[in-house]
Amino acid sequence: DKAGDWYGRCGSEWCELSIPIQEDDFFNLPSAYRITLEQFSRTDTLAGIRRLGIQLIDTGKKRQVQTGESQ
Repeated sequence: DKAGDWYGRCGSEWCELSIPIQEDDFFNLPSAYRITLEQFSRTDTLAGIRRLGIQLIDTGKKRQVQTGESQ
């Protein structure tokens, strides 16, 4: 944040932050997908960061099938 504090819920050695990315994207088909994460801040290196994990959550949302019919 503007004060330099981390967002999220932090303990003495960890922080947990949930942020939605690509909220309306769908992974309908079994396949190999690639997600790239890049550090982007005013500081080149973030001291103390040793690990980063991501979690994909099934929202249950399904893409609407287009029928091709005009109305």
